[in-house]
Amino acid sequence: MKKHLAKKISEESKKINEQIKESDIEATSIASKLLQSADDLEAQEINKLAGNIAKINGYDINQLIICDISQLNKHLILHKNDDIEQKPIFIICDNGKSHFITLCITKLLSQVIVLYNDFLQTGILESISSALEKQFGKDIDIKINNQAAEEKLSDNSLISLRILQTMMENLKAGKKKDFINRFQNSENGFFSWIKDKTVSIKDWSFSLVKEGYYKTIADDLDDLARIENAGFREAIKKLINDLPLLEEAENFKHYQALLKEFAEIEESEIDNIDIIKIKQLEKAREKAFSKTKELKITISQNEKGEQQLDIVKNFPTQMEKLTRIFESLPKSKVDENLDKTLKEISAKLDIEYSKLKSFFKTQEEKKTKY
Repeated sequence: MKKHLAKKISEESKKINEQIKESDIEATSIASKLLQSADDLEAQEINKLAGNIAKINGYDINQLIICDISQLNKHLILHKNDDIEQKPIFIICDNGKSHFITLCITKLLSQVIVLYNDFLQTGILESISSALEKQFGKDIDIKINNQAAEEKLSDNSLISLRILQTMMENLKAGKKKDFINRFQNSENGFFSWIKDKTVSIKDWSFSLVKEGYYKTIADDLDDLARIENAGFREAIKKLINDLPLLEEAENFKHYQALLKEFAEIEESEIDNIDIIKIKQLEKAREKAFSKTKELKITISQNEKGEQQLDIVKNFPTQMEKLTRIFESLPKSKVDENLDKTLKEISAKLDIEYSKLKSFFKTQEEKKTKY
C-alpha cells in the first residue's frame, strides 16, 4: 500500500515538474521575442501572458477568453450562465492585422456592463455587439474608453494586455464601482500609463515572464558548466580568446578614421602631407592588424549555403543556450547586474572575465550600429 502511494506521489510530482518546465520554456520564448524587440506575438503567447496577469490578480483562468473575433460568440456561449457579477469575463479579441481589442463583461446592481477599449476604433464593432446581445440580451450598458496610446507599436497585442491588467486590477472588490463609473473619463487616471513615456510596455510585458526566463538562463548556464560539455567550453574559450578585444576593435576604428582623412586629401596636396601624419597612419595600421594576423577562426557553410562558425556546427545545442544567455545580458545591464552576471558566466565557463566583457560589449556595439 505504502509502495503504491509513494509511486503515485512520485508520478504526480514528476508531472508537476514537467508542467513547470514547459511553462518556463514558454516564458523563455516570449521573453526572447521581447528582448529582440519583436512585436508580433502569437495567439498562444498572448494567452500565456494573459494567464499570468490573471494569476497575479487572483482571477480564475476560466474567466479569460483569448480568441479570433469570428470565434467570440462560440466562446461566450460557454459563459452565458456565469455569475459575471462576482466573476467578470475578460476578453482579448484578435481582429486581424495586429489589431487587438480588450473588453470585460460584468454586472453592477444587476445591470450587465461591458467595458470596452480599442485604440484603433471610436466605437464598438458590430460583430462584437451582436455576439454580446445574443448571449446577454439587448439591455447592456456599454462603456467605451478610447484614450490613445503614446507608445506606438506595430502590434498592439502588448497594449491590449496592459489594458487587461488595468481592468483586472480595478474590478476587484472595493474598486469596481468607481472604476466602472469613471471608465469613460479620459482624465480618470486609470490609464495614466498610456501617457507615461518612462514606462515601456515591452519592459512591463517582460516582467510577466522574467521569472521563468531567468530560471531557464540559470539552468542553461549550469548545463554548459557540466563535465560532459567540457569540449564546448574549450571551443568557446578559444573562440573568445582569438577574437580581438574591445581595445583592438577601437584601434581598427582609429586606423579607419585616419585612412578616411588621407582619402579626402586633394591630389594636388599629396606632396605637402605632414610626415608625422604618415607615421601616425603606419603606426595605427600596425596596431589595427597586429591581432587580426593571428586569427584562426574556422568557418564553413551550412545546409542553406550560409557561412557559419564551426563551433555552431559542432555544438548547435550548446550555442543556442549560450546565445540565450548573452541575449539576457542587456537586461542585466539595465538592472545594474551586468558585471555580476558576466563574472558568474566567466567562472562557470572558465573564460577570462576581461575577454568575456570585451566580447559582450563588441557584440552590443554591432547591434547598435546595425
